[in-house]
Amino acid sequence: MPELDLSSFPEALALFDGPISMVLGSSNVQKRPHFARAQGVRRGEAADEIVVLVPDIMAAPIVHDVQENPNLATTLSHIANFETRQFVGVCTGIAPAGAADLALCDTMLERSSEAVAMFFGEEGANNWKRMVTRPAQAVHIQVCDIYDQTPGDRAGAKLV
Repeated sequence: MPELDLSSFPEALALFDGPISMVLGSSNVQKRPHFARAQGVRRGEAADEIVVLVPDIMAAPIVHDVQENPNLATTLSHIANFETRQFVGVCTGIAPAGAADLALCDTMLERSSEAVAMFFGEEGANNWKRMVTRPAQAVHIQVCDIYDQTPGDRAGAKLV
């Protein structure tokens, strides 16, 4: 498969800065789905790679699934305007998140909590900030497809 250059999709990558709500989905070989709330996302080393940060408390089913079925999808939704992209690809590795990745999780949680406060007030933001972020797993994904999942006429449109 030819390498996809994610830098060709700046509007999709702009979501990485937040405030966003993130989920990572997998399925086992019987196609039973699992999903986990992710707490951070960044570009990987390769041009077609992203790294999704999933707290250990949520990661176990996904870690198990990718041993049998490496296909994954992550959905990133901007909390304030609902702009949403789905990145579909193949897991190329999972490792414990390092200090920089854990700091990114903290930053994303803080940015997102500000947007949550706009909708649900300070109590909602405080609840958001209580989400467990550590320890976490860094899930490396070779992206094959990107979809626009923003509510509206283009929802489901394949961008790549």
